[in-house]
Amino acid sequence: MQSKRRGLTIGLGAGALASAGYASAVGLARRQAGRLTADQEVEAILDRWLAQRGASGIHHYVETAVGRIHALELGSGEEALVLLHGLGASVGEYAALAAELGNQFRVIGIDRPGSGLSAPIQFEGHPRPAWNEAVSGVVDRLGVDRFYMVGHSLGGLAAGGYALDHRDRVRRLVLLSPVGISSRLPLIWSMSMLPGMTDVLGAAARLALARQTKDPEGATVEAASAPIRVTPDLARYRYLVGRRFTRGADLEAVPRIMRPFGFRPATLLLPGLDALAERTLVIWGDRDGQVALAPARAELRGYPDITLRVLEGVGHLFPFEDPGSTAAEIARWCTSGLDPS
Repeated sequence: MQSKRRGLTIGLGAGALASAGYASAVGLARRQAGRLTADQEVEAILDRWLAQRGASGIHHYVETAVGRIHALELGSGEEALVLLHGLGASVGEYAALAAELGNQFRVIGIDRPGSGLSAPIQFEGHPRPAWNEAVSGVVDRLGVDRFYMVGHSLGGLAAGGYALDHRDRVRRLVLLSPVGISSRLPLIWSMSMLPGMTDVLGAAARLALARQTKDPEGATVEAASAPIRVTPDLARYRYLVGRRFTRGADLEAVPRIMRPFGFRPATLLLPGLDALAERTLVIWGDRDGQVALAPARAELRGYPDITLRVLEGVGHLFPFEDPGSTAAEIARWCTSGLDPS
């Protein structure tokens, strides 16, 4: 009798474990399928945006030392141009700028780790080495040896850092309202360096994106000169990629506690860019309320060989407000003057 009970108990236990395992496998499969469906929807939205501009792109997924990196390639120019997005954004929001640049360049827009369709963040410490790994992994996979490089906002810090660390690969550098030129850090950026604060800001952003998805017609992104209306596609795109975000891009807690209002050496591009001065163009909007122009202009006076171009009547989002003019400024710099070879 005892052996029968023991057998029954073992049988029931095995059945329970098998059921739990099956349920777990089914749940995992459903989550993976859901993510795959969401990723395909994001790609479809991006493709529609490009089609509206008369362009088309190829989605690449490259395995790197810092995880899978998504890159969007478009254009048919002989010279390659790498485009890096800003904080809280992803390559899709630069689709209009990429399409404009694609008329002259082979554009490669890269989603930094933890953004867009790239893998969640898998590193600690300052993100500069990881950003470098992501860029090198993509351009190596696509067979690109030398290229022009453009970065906006936090992407400007990433682009500038890459150019300093790989001077032989970057022909010319364009920084759009970049972090890292001025040692004066806006309060919101200082707060984002505190442990856990990026997660709080990210959660609040996801809630806002969820509301925009429900009522996209009433939502706008405020810019200096005019609000940018959030279309249903844009709201849905930002919501889907926002759900993928995990932790902040810098997980090294102790230095952030010790120096919450200061730059770490790897975050300040000056004076390093002096070595690339003749290759570097910095573009700023005179109404930028997120990364202030005045302190950056003051510090750039010490580096007269770095070219500063100030656009009138636009703020931090000028690559979105006027992608045509922005692309023209970038193309003019990359294709004239200094021999880029």
